[in-house]
Amino acid sequence: MQSYERDASFAKLQDAAGNFGECVRKFPNDVLPHFYYGIVKTLEGYDGLDEAIEQFNLVLRSKADDLIPDAKYNLAVAHLEKYTSDDSRRALELLKETSNEVAKRQKSKTTNDARLEAIRLQALILEIYLYIQDNVATTPSEASFAQAEKRLNDFLQQLNHTDVGDPLRHDLLADYYNDWGFYFEERANNAAEPQKASFVEQARLNYEKALEHKKDWIPVKSNLARIYDALLNDRSTATKLLLEVLETRPSDYYALYLLGNIYKKDGDTLRAISAYKKAGVNIPEANLKLGKIYKELGAYDNAIAYLERVLNNPKASERSRNDAKQTLDSVLEIKKPASTDLTTPA
Repeated sequence: MQSYERDASFAKLQDAAGNFGECVRKFPNDVLPHFYYGIVKTLEGYDGLDEAIEQFNLVLRSKADDLIPDAKYNLAVAHLEKYTSDDSRRALELLKETSNEVAKRQKSKTTNDARLEAIRLQALILEIYLYIQDNVATTPSEASFAQAEKRLNDFLQQLNHTDVGDPLRHDLLADYYNDWGFYFEERANNAAEPQKASFVEQARLNYEKALEHKKDWIPVKSNLARIYDALLNDRSTATKLLLEVLETRPSDYYALYLLGNIYKKDGDTLRAISAYKKAGVNIPEANLKLGKIYKELGAYDNAIAYLERVLNNPKASERSRNDAKQTLDSVLEIKKPASTDLTTPA
């Protein structure tokens, strides 16, 4: 699984899903195939996450003691990748449970178990990511900036003093640099020039470093594409990265959404519509964009249909709902038949 993330391909993942799925069907009482099948389904992206969550919960219910810390951690990853506020909260709970589970097990050993210590570090770096998401991105302040930097620096010190194998060290360093990239990207989003440009460059460099440690890691490629488009105005490089993502994961809804944004900026309305329609299966904001495009085109019935999808989607953010409601009201106002003055002139 680790080698897949470093050298990802759609065919490899399909083969792995087929093989582990067959093992699960043939040996339903063997917990290990369920665990690995859950990892494969997580790597598939959004379409596989519900199945992954089911598989990891099955492992936890089985009380397969050796797998409990690993299953909790991987269950947290699956919830995190659903990118909803509820799932992020659940992911954070599971990461804390993972750390507590590891601490409890290490207490009973004369020396720290290297495998358990690695799981603790994996959980810790994801906790830091969620801290950046919940504090630096949502409620930026000098205190949250200082705390994020302290947590990242402390993590690196812990990693440097922990005996982990090279493959896992590369994975952890990829997570570490991705967190720094996300941190600097959010600093850039809340800064003015010239400091903004410095933060953008630091975000880019850290995302690039993450890919040096895990070259085909899909989330980082998407993050890098986002800053090339939104912050560096280099839509050509952003498009190249997103097409690489889609070659590995054809149904990556976020990559499709970002491509839709680029096509819209380039004035390629038809390709933007196509990308947004595919992304809208999972991303409410894609349907919001479609509603606005159809409004611009004068296709008001289509606009209404897509805007209502946003309003009826519980995953849509409050901001998106408000935007959809305002846009829908303006469309309905346009569609309202003109009133006729029936009074008789004096």
